[in-house]
Amino acid sequence: CDPKQIVEVLEKFGVNLHRRCEKIGNVTFVGLGGSNMTPFNTPFELTEGEIAEELASLTCGVSGKLVLVTHAPPYGTKVDEIKAGTHVGSKSIRSYIETRQPILALCAHVHEGRGIDEIGGTLIVNPGPATQGYAAEIIIPENGKVVANLLQL
Repeated sequence: CDPKQIVEVLEKFGVNLHRRCEKIGNVTFVGLGGSNMTPFNTPFELTEGEIAEELASLTCGVSGKLVLVTHAPPYGTKVDEIKAGTHVGSKSIRSYIETRQPILALCAHVHEGRGIDEIGGTLIVNPGPATQGYAAEIIIPENGKVVANLLQL
């Protein structure tokens, strides 16, 4: 997990999505950085209550398709499980997904959680650490389901 100062760096380059909404065409992207409290003791952690409040405040007049972009993964999925078999994702992010049903939720944080899963009708994607050459190709069609392909560059 990056330190809180990453928000300033991303802002400087015009790519900050933390606590923001951005609409591109008929797709609204909602973003939240940082992580829930985990055994990793990372430098940018939020309580589950803070995560829930932040996500609730990001209504942004969403119309059309919704994509959630978070650093932390949702709890109880293939993408939040560490090597020991413990799930370390955010219960608040999972609740948001279950309630709002975005078409896609992009996340990271758990390096060994690289993969694809679903919660209801929401596709969940953790592309894995970019520092190891991992990425994901996402296709959001006008009609139909979102498609994700995990890549190794």
